[in-house]
Amino acid sequence: MNYMLGKWHVTPLSEVGPTGPFDGWPLGRGYDRFYGFMDAETDQYAPELVRDNTPIPTPGSFASGYHLPADLVDQGIRYLAAHQADQPHKPWHLWLALGACHAPHQAPADLIRGYDAQFAHGWDVERERRLARQIELGIVPPGTALPARNAGVQPWDSHPEPVRALMTRLQSAYAAMLDHADQHLARLVAHLEA
Repeated sequence: MNYMLGKWHVTPLSEVGPTGPFDGWPLGRGYDRFYGFMDAETDQYAPELVRDNTPIPTPGSFASGYHLPADLVDQGIRYLAAHQADQPHKPWHLWLALGACHAPHQAPADLIRGYDAQFAHGWDVERERRLARQIELGIVPPGTALPARNAGVQPWDSHPEPVRALMTRLQSAYAAMLDHADQHLARLVAHLEA
């Protein structure tokens, strides 16, 4: 059995409507089950979801605590648990494409706030820290120098405080989305190892 969950961004937009054609959808491309979204990005709290070839309502809301990466992993665990119960001798393939680090970066607010202090120093200091860590880990050789900033990227300290606060929050939201995705991927791995 082949299961696909999450971002399916390979069907032309002209073929994504509820009447198909469905040959470019996951089930038309060899998957037995699909649960996810058919676009490059989606709202993490109110995604436009599809189950197999049928649009479905979002099973929760922001107010109820719904968040797409958790839902996708929950669905993946359900697919695999059912597979193990019904046909444990048959192989399976699960493709999980969270889309979590693609815009919009809508991580839970408490996770975002938890990263604000980590990135408040700005991108110039962050570049230096990341290069030092890469050298320490042996990813790049000692003596490696940072390239010049990209064209149009101004020094961090040249921006007024409100802009620095906004940029810090954007980086914090990105990091929090990655953290949140990792937490839910860990749940899937724990299920597989159980």
